[in-house]
Amino acid sequence: MRNWSTPLDEVDLSEDDKRELMCEIGRRCHEMRFTEANGGNISCRLDEERILCTPTLISKGHMTPDDLVVINTDGQVIEGRRQTTSEIRIHLYALAQRPDIQAVVHAHPRSATAFAIARRPLPQGALPEIEFHMGPVPLARFGRAGTPKLVETLEPYIMEATSILLAHHGAMTLGTGLMDAYWKMEVLDAYCDTVLRALALGTIQGVTPEEYEAGECFE
Repeated sequence: MRNWSTPLDEVDLSEDDKRELMCEIGRRCHEMRFTEANGGNISCRLDEERILCTPTLISKGHMTPDDLVVINTDGQVIEGRRQTTSEIRIHLYALAQRPDIQAVVHAHPRSATAFAIARRPLPQGALPEIEFHMGPVPLARFGRAGTPKLVETLEPYIMEATSILLAHHGAMTLGTGLMDAYWKMEVLDAYCDTVLRALALGTIQGVTPEEYEAGECFE
């Protein structure tokens, strides 16, 4: 088994490599408590016509490569013995809209989901370096899981964001590969956890764009 430690490892991967890595990402999501029971789902492109994804009703922490399914761009299973998740719509939509994106992770990380439940946007300027690398993190309105309504909530943000909070649901991250998409989820939840701890201490006074450019706070 390869030691998947960086997105830089995702070069010229075979389908077997991607299956192994997707199972590893599932284990990491489970260990980090980003998923529970059969929650969450993961997908990645195999080629222009085929997408590898996690099936429905399975623990992401206990998958084997042969548990995974291959679907076409219409969401129909073309390889595998299991069925796909009803939430595959958001994966198909993201991959169709963003040719630069190769993988999608959807999960329910505790701290990020807390912001999604409260319908509270993340503050600006709290951790500028993290925000710079994450880019915008919009809060999409509520859409019931597994329905076209959930896809519709992504439309205003899908072209600009690679990390999105889903109101009363969880979060999804888009990446240039599976590791990149997973890292974004890990960073997003760590950021949200840190902000929650800071809010417990009082009001957050963020770094302004002018202060960031100057390299110091003015007050």
